[in-house]
Amino acid sequence: MCGFFTVISENNISSKNKKIYRSIANKINHRGPDDNYFYDDNNYLSIFYRLSIRDPSLKSRQPLVSKCGRYIISFNGEIYNLEELIPDIYEKNISDTTYLLELISFKGIDILNKIRGMFAISIYDKRECKVFITRDPLGIKPLFYIQPKFLKGTQYENSYFVCSEQNPLLNIINGGSLDKKHSLRFLKMGVCFDASQTFFTEIKQVKPGNIMEIDMASLEVKNYSLNSSIEKIDLERCSKFKKNDHQKFLYKTIKEHLISDFPISTTISSGIDSSCITTTAISFDDRFISPFTLESDLFNSEIKESSDLNNIKNMNIKTIFCEIENYSKSIENIISKISIPFASASWIFQEYLFNYLGKNKGFKVVLVGEGSDEIYSGYKRLIFPYLFCMEKDGEIDKVDLSLEELTTFMGKSIDELRNMFKNFKDKLTQETDYEDIKFEEFFIDTDNLVEMERYYPKLQSLDQNINTELFYKSHLIKYLKRTDIPSSLHILDGISMMNSIELRVPFLDISLIENIMGYSYKNHFKEGFNKFMLRSVCDEVPSSIRNEKMKKPRPSSTAKIMYEVLNQEFINIVKKGHPFINNSLIINKYNKAKETYDLSTSDLWFRIYTFLKFVEIYFGS
Repeated sequence: MCGFFTVISENNISSKNKKIYRSIANKINHRGPDDNYFYDDNNYLSIFYRLSIRDPSLKSRQPLVSKCGRYIISFNGEIYNLEELIPDIYEKNISDTTYLLELISFKGIDILNKIRGMFAISIYDKRECKVFITRDPLGIKPLFYIQPKFLKGTQYENSYFVCSEQNPLLNIINGGSLDKKHSLRFLKMGVCFDASQTFFTEIKQVKPGNIMEIDMASLEVKNYSLNSSIEKIDLERCSKFKKNDHQKFLYKTIKEHLISDFPISTTISSGIDSSCITTTAISFDDRFISPFTLESDLFNSEIKESSDLNNIKNMNIKTIFCEIENYSKSIENIISKISIPFASASWIFQEYLFNYLGKNKGFKVVLVGEGSDEIYSGYKRLIFPYLFCMEKDGEIDKVDLSLEELTTFMGKSIDELRNMFKNFKDKLTQETDYEDIKFEEFFIDTDNLVEMERYYPKLQSLDQNINTELFYKSHLIKYLKRTDIPSSLHILDGISMMNSIELRVPFLDISLIENIMGYSYKNHFKEGFNKFMLRSVCDEVPSSIRNEKMKKPRPSSTAKIMYEVLNQEFINIVKKGHPFINNSLIINKYNKAKETYDLSTSDLWFRIYTFLKFVEIYFGS
């Protein structure tokens, strides 16, 4: 909803530096075009850009000072459980920041353990001379900082810098230096932003679900976790799945994400995730919800005129045609705003849609279906740990039955599935089960900084005893903490906020995740369906979608982009070389892949291309 740039200094901030900070903070004005304000108190400065969504009046202007004068808050995000915390005085048309600040005044910083939502927060406690920096448990809202150790000998020394985006911070460190380990992890495995590191050595992320307490006199930092930290979820519970209870919980979660003083949009495809959010939202408030879907010259819209979605009352799906004239410039534009390379071409089209919604239609809030694949088991590769756990629990008959039932979803024969299952089990005792191990020769890691990691825990033998609930669910949590979600959330925030849009992700509500993890892993796949629990409760979604077993991929057309549109540019940028890549081998393999139109490697080529573009933009050729 907003963005802020905060400086915490051991000494008084000079007027010269304050002028510099206000100038470079303006690089995030797209995050809050409705208002700009600041709070200045000698050795603390917070500059805020506001996107007004709840209570657009100046009463909610930030940074906000508490009535008692002790606390100053800069808050980016939304709180969804305020009505539970203050049922007697809660009013929807008053901003959540106002309520939170008064809660802090009466109950102290510990109240942060009770709020639920998406947030990045800076709180200045004037009496104790401390600053508290925190992020939500999933890291939906980004927050970056620079430590004083990187600023010794500069005009900015003895200071912490905190910001919603990285670009303003780069001015403080004179462009920074490329983080070698983070870069190689991205190149080798497509993994990034799952820890405190970024692609810049000097810039770190505030850990999701973590509070940094900074003493302003010494700049010493204490770190502690929120009570709602994802690491604290009990994964060993295995309650009986109750459709009505879970449906009520899911619908309540979606409804909470609709709080806004302005109209809301959703992105929708033919899949169960976005259809569930959109149909449920419309059932609550049809006046506000406007669903949009995509098509381009590279792919058709997933939603046909004959789709049963179009028969739902008050459903008015609008199809937006992506007219991307120059893919290279579009990629450069995204990278220059979000300050990272990205591994999927689908983000190009998502950004086009957000640009249309924000600039052409004036929407400020968009709901998306990210996170459903991770928490409800949407990925095909999750079939095999599920079957392995069933096998370990002695339910061999159900394993055989599931293999038969899942042939349609997997698009494989039962013999092929049995062979894939065997390969999965074989890899459980190997050093790595990462598919991208086959591409390791493309990259140069002379210092052995990055070893290939694992999706699943390594077992000493297949006879090893395991807690099956813990084995399966810990992998789902790993998706949320390490694999796909951290980088996706950062990219989604970047490409939405660059168009002044607040993105909301109902499936990544921490309480919903806790609820799902309370049910046995055996409910994730049933009767040949993935996402069995989600399909069971989405009564508003047409049965033709709930009963569709073939997973719909996000539109991207990566192969067409890499083999037809950017082919010569890819070769040219790889030829320039980089210390981390074996350019001659990559070009050789790329040309062979292009001849056969190899779909299995197109994402790799795109990953390499965006990394080299990122280096070119931020560090020069």
